[in-house]
Amino acid sequence: MIVVKFTRLMVALGALIVTVKTQDYSDDSFNDVMPKLLDRMEKMEIKMNEIEIKMNDMEIRERSMKHQIRILQNNLHKQREENERLKVLTLAMEEKKNRDDFRIPKQGKDGETDTEIVNKGNQTSEAQSRIRQAPNEPVAFSTYISKYVDHLGINQVIKYDGVLTNEGNAYNVHSGMFTCPQDGLYLISFFVATISNQAVFVQLMVDDINDSGAVAYSMHPGQNDQGGNVALLRLRRGQSVWIQTHFRSESSLASTTEFRYATFSGVLLSD
Repeated sequence: MIVVKFTRLMVALGALIVTVKTQDYSDDSFNDVMPKLLDRMEKMEIKMNEIEIKMNDMEIRERSMKHQIRILQNNLHKQREENERLKVLTLAMEEKKNRDDFRIPKQGKDGETDTEIVNKGNQTSEAQSRIRQAPNEPVAFSTYISKYVDHLGINQVIKYDGVLTNEGNAYNVHSGMFTCPQDGLYLISFFVATISNQAVFVQLMVDDINDSGAVAYSMHPGQNDQGGNVALLRLRRGQSVWIQTHFRSESSLASTTEFRYATFSGVLLSD
């Protein structure tokens, strides 16, 4: 700061000396000229200080505006993530409602439907309740991600868009969710992959509750990494299961139709 001020003074002095030489000071003595020089130097220093103060104020306002912009961007990002989560929950509720609406009443031995039997107040065991459901059919799905996915936010549902198997038609490629069509014990597996200093953390969700997780973390350029997990779950009819990111935003997934590194699968093992 001292060097800067000294430089300013020298520049100002040089400018004033040039000014003095161009003016007619033949009638003035040296003692008359120096006070004028010093006075002008002082005025110029004052103006330069004023300009510096204004520039500092502008820098402070600029930093404040940038900080406010970052806050607004973070709030917008959080709002988008919340909207995405609400959209997923809405889709899950709609799928569950649609499946409930298409439930086929089974007739009892007296010709009464199961709804009529319940309305009469007859008590049934859990096994009898399963008997009155639609006949058991094979339930199995196997999916993968067909292209690279970037800029994933936190709590964003991963939509496995490539379908290998969808027995029972319980997996929805548009929502990325598997909606359980019948009670039973299910085997669920999921895998993710990433490359080149990227990381992705994921969770296995059952009706918005975290069941298990996995991570793929590439530590070096050109390094590939894959992570996954397997769970045995007792699921009820209408429950939804999906994979979503967590912990870290701006995640990436490395998977293609040729190299299917990111997969999501499930199968009904038993009632």
